[in-house]
Amino acid sequence: MALLVSSEFLADSELDEVVKQVLQRRTEGRCVVVPVLLGAADWKSSRFGSLQPVPRDGVPSRARKGRDWAWVEVDEGLSQALKYRP
Repeated sequence: MALLVSSEFLADSELDEVVKQVLQRRTEGRCVVVPVLLGAADWKSSRFGSLQPVPRDGVPSRARKGRDWAWVEVDEGLSQALKYRP
């Protein structure tokens, strides 16, 4: 499951319950969760702040000059996460 993280995503109270359920599934070993950083947001203090995001350096794709390379890194990170099975 990819969480497309932005300040709007974090501010949406309706999504909070969905994120809670997704993280429960992760705990149960039923899915892999990867935060995809789209825009500037305080994701580190969120429910999923301990997870490894993509891009791996924590710089959101919208904040990069070379956005194409950010998406390549997102693609690689998601591909690696899909290979991992807890």
